Amino acid sequence: QYCRTTRAAKEGDWLLFSFEEPVKCSYLRVCTGYEHLNRNLIYNGYVEVSYDGTNFVKAGDVVFGEYAIRPKSNQLIHAVRIVATGISDAEHYVVLQPLMIK
Repeated sequence: QYCRTTRAAKEGDWLLFSFEEPVKCSYLRVCTGYEHLNRNLIYNGYVEVSYDGTNFVKAGDVVFGEYAIRPKSNQLIHAVRIVATGISDAEHYVVLQPLMIK
């Protein structure tokens, strides 16, 4: 199920996904915008991940609204944050797709 923000993203905005229990996975994809359209995306930004529940490290830059994290096998993910470094596309809000976790 999609969710959306109440306005478009601007530089410095961030969206946080935190987990009650740390997640062990080999792949976690964060995706903004509609699956079938290139609209309502965060184009300019990066993704950070917290492996300890407190500190965040940059995982990589958002490309066309998404980024895939591939943690090492022994790392648990406590939280993921998308940080906007500029304005989002010309839409009035940002759409968030459910996380894909494998």
